[in-house]
Amino acid sequence: MTARGKAPPTALALQESAALARLKDIRIALTNAAVSAHSLADLATALSALLARKATFVDQEGGVLGGSHEADGDQERERSYVVALHKTGGLKRIQDSVAPVAIEPVAGAEQEGTGAAGGEGDGTAGGTADGTAYGAADGKPRGQRLGCPVRIAGGLVAILWLDEGDAPLTELDALAMEHAVLIAALHISHQRALDVQEERLGYAFVGSLLEGRFDDTPALRQRAAINGWDPEGTYRVCLILLDEPLPLSRVGLLRQERLVQRLRQYLAQAGEPALLFISLNQITFLLREPHDPAPLWKTLGGKGAALAVSRPQQGARGMAVGGADVQSLVGVLKPGRIHHFDEVLFPQALLGDATARAMLIEKRLGPLRGEKSEALLETLEVLCQEGFQLAVSSRRLDVHISTLRYRLERIAALIGVSLEDQAIRFELQVAVALMRLTEQGEGGR
Repeated sequence: MTARGKAPPTALALQESAALARLKDIRIALTNAAVSAHSLADLATALSALLARKATFVDQEGGVLGGSHEADGDQERERSYVVALHKTGGLKRIQDSVAPVAIEPVAGAEQEGTGAAGGEGDGTAGGTADGTAYGAADGKPRGQRLGCPVRIAGGLVAILWLDEGDAPLTELDALAMEHAVLIAALHISHQRALDVQEERLGYAFVGSLLEGRFDDTPALRQRAAINGWDPEGTYRVCLILLDEPLPLSRVGLLRQERLVQRLRQYLAQAGEPALLFISLNQITFLLREPHDPAPLWKTLGGKGAALAVSRPQQGARGMAVGGADVQSLVGVLKPGRIHHFDEVLFPQALLGDATARAMLIEKRLGPLRGEKSEALLETLEVLCQEGFQLAVSSRRLDVHISTLRYRLERIAALIGVSLEDQAIRFELQVAVALMRLTEQGEGGR
């Protein structure tokens, strides 16, 4: 007994006191690190430095969201690990838990053997011939992992892995992880809020372009620069139509979200800004030339969706025209296919689609309908009526055949086609006939 009649603290009590003090220090350090952290990788690095263990944040499919010691092959290893873990039921244990879960070495998973935070093992990461996971040169199964779910509003958004390495995992590690996932949830929530705000501004900007509401003001020019849109650039307006009933179900919304994420990733890898607009079951985006929509569609995977592609356009007015192009195709889109405006417009006009008819007339004859081009439009009309026979057409027009040939060159240049193409000639004949029928119909009202 001491002078005051109290027993001296036992060794266990001293250990518990030291552990609590250490946990308090870790929580303070993690909280301070969160203030300066720009990503989950920064948070994982801070946790790794405090616990001397490798820490990694992944999504439910094993995609690495940020790690303390990221290396080539981590993505593949973590995905392989999650697939193997799913087969053993370990993944469900984590998904159903609110606290860290200890996971034993998993057969069939390819993992990286790492020791404490200071080292990466001896480079023999992989699996044995029989699929047993290991990380050491002797081929022994690798140590445990702690997996802790990161939740927002009850939903699982990520998993934090903490590797055992050379020293056994302790309760202190688990308690530190619980604080780390709380900070991670706050970080993800904040990032989502920023992303939503940025997306809304971006969607509003692209929406104004597609709907023809873009005013050439300093504020909108600045917004265009921020979003990465070049008024001088040539773009195709592309529209992805999800084969999902409206209103979108939860499954449909998740599918749309994943598709948008893959689209953003593709555009980022191509070095292009994500100029998107989302409405109902449609995802509209601007694809700058010379990028071809076919490789993009192959990467995204076209099952359960269709892609409409406009004509190449420039400037704010061109984006509105491109938007009208793809909207005119929505009714004829077939899941799994790419539909280009030029390929679908003419057949739709022949089938009696009033919108397609008006667009075909504008596309083929619009450049010739100005006051300065009346003679050219008359020339084209006569050529169409005479089957593009120059001698007969020149007599009807009462012009020299060399003058007629000059007019032909001007017509071809203005509408951007070759008049030697028989298919183009047929389209022009149909367009001229439809134009006159439309004028007669309007005149008879």
